Amino acid sequence: MGRLREFYRPREAADVFESVDLNEAIEQAVALTQPKWRDQALAAGRTIEFSLELEKLPSIAGNATELREILTNLIFNSVDAMPNGGVITARTRRDHNRVIFELVDTGTGMSEEVRTIAWSLSFRRKGTTVPVWVCPWSSALSNGMR
Repeated sequence: MGRLREFYRPREAADVFESVDLNEAIEQAVALTQPKWRDQALAAGRTIEFSLELEKLPSIAGNATELREILTNLIFNSVDAMPNGGVITARTRRDHNRVIFELVDTGTGMSEEVRTIAWSLSFRRKGTTVPVWVCPWSSALSNGMR
């Protein structure tokens, strides 16, 4: 619970954001998680493939360590959602002044009940209601690209 609170705590002036190469952070997270998505899956009799579709992007301002942790957790969630194996695809692209990241898997997905709960959870931050699923990203990234 303490880690969750860390994700949605307001940023402080002392928090440091650096120039981060999102594609590099993704590649690092894929390499770091390979023992689980490839080796452990193979040992359990299933095959998981990883596809990278990474477009050239500008650097973003963020916390590289936190971003890699988030990416790692997303990859592990995808692995857990594929009990029979499958494919995980990480995509990046630029859309005008935004950088878009997608992680897609061929897993079982969420039940309607879980999906309803997951997309409805929110909290209030500085007078604004923020969906919980946005919190980790807002924690690791600042506004704007470099």
